[in-house]
Formats: sequence, C-alpha cells, structure tokens
Amino acid sequence: MAAFLLVTAVAAFNVLLKTGAAAVGSAADLAQATGALQTKMEELRALPFDQLLALNGSTFAQGKGKVKVFAPLPDLLTIQAELAWAGNKTALKLVSLRSKY
Repeated sequence: MAAFLLVTAVAAFNVLLKTGAAAVGSAADLAQATGALQTKMEELRALPFDQLLALNGSTFAQGKGKVKVFAPLPDLLTIQAELAWAGNKTALKLVSLRSKY
C-alpha cells in the first residue's frame, strides 16, 4: 500500500512539474511578444505624423507582426501593432491614436 502511494505521488509530481514548466515557457513567450510590441510602438511614436500612414501593412518581428495605420479624421491616425506570438494563441494587439497637432 505504501509503495502504491509513493508511486502515485511521484507520478502526480511529474505531471505538475511538466505543467509548471509549460506555463513558465508560455509566460516567457508572452513577455517577449509584449516587449516586441512595445518596442515597435515606441519606434512608430518617434516618427513624424506625415510618415506614419505610409507604414500601413508593414511587418516586423521576422514577419510575425503587422502594422495597420488608418485615418478616421484628416488630422488623426489610428495605429495598431499586431503580433502572432504563438501558433494557436490569439494575436496580441496594441492600439494607439496619434494627432497631427
């Protein structure tokens, strides 16, 4: 009976260890993707207003990310950076508004 409990406990610990390792890996991927989005937005923020619309459809992060820029008003731009960070995960999006003034 004691041997059975020991084997069950070891098996359960093994499953928990694998699950924990996968969660840590996923969190690391998410942190890296978030950092790439923040970096891209900071690069876009540094550009002059007049150059931003031309970047619509451009890619970053080895083609995994895409920039979308459109003008809801003549002096206002909506900028969206989207990054597919893991195969079947929902893409991360970061959206910002930029005024000409």
